[in-house]
Amino acid sequence: IENSIFFFNSCQGGDGGSAGLSNAFGGVGGLARGGAVWSSAALTQMGFCTLATNFVIGGGGGTNTAGGFPGTTGATAGSEIFQLAAGVFNLSASLLSYDPSGTNFPNVAGVTDAGYNISSDASLTKSTIITTTWNNNPNLFFTFFQETNSVIVGGSSFGSYILTLGLAIGSSAQGFVPGVPGLTFPATDETLFPRPTPTTA
Repeated sequence: IENSIFFFNSCQGGDGGSAGLSNAFGGVGGLARGGAVWSSAALTQMGFCTLATNFVIGGGGGTNTAGGFPGTTGATAGSEIFQLAAGVFNLSASLLSYDPSGTNFPNVAGVTDAGYNISSDASLTKSTIITTTWNNNPNLFFTFFQETNSVIVGGSSFGSYILTLGLAIGSSAQGFVPGVPGLTFPATDETLFPRPTPTTA
């Protein structure tokens, strides 16, 4: 997965079932994992991506109509990415940011740091080999704007505007990935502008 934006997606668990006995508990709410990406693959590779303001919402606990006990809310994990323990999810050169109020976290669960990531929290365990990732960074700013996505055929332009999520001026993520000889960045950034290779990305 490369050069992609995941924004304002959500995963919500189902509500627990109700109970009608005075000494019973309502059902536990369903789990919510991976607000933007959920993977059970043996190997997933992701790079040059932005994952911002995605949500996980645990299912509500079931009620008890006979004066018993309500169920508990379902557990949550990975508002941006969730990887099952049986697989490996390598993440590099990507941005992870939860909602501005900071109430929906952690960003990732089960993800392997492959370097040059910036995360608004510390849920991504930094690699001890590639130590370039920057955690606990609150200064990740994004802005929505329209970008033309057109195809020119026979002198005529076809296509439509697309919404994209670009870095705001002054973001700490600008130019964070340095050019590396022999490394080819994606030809454009996520906003369809040419990516300067091999200077910075």
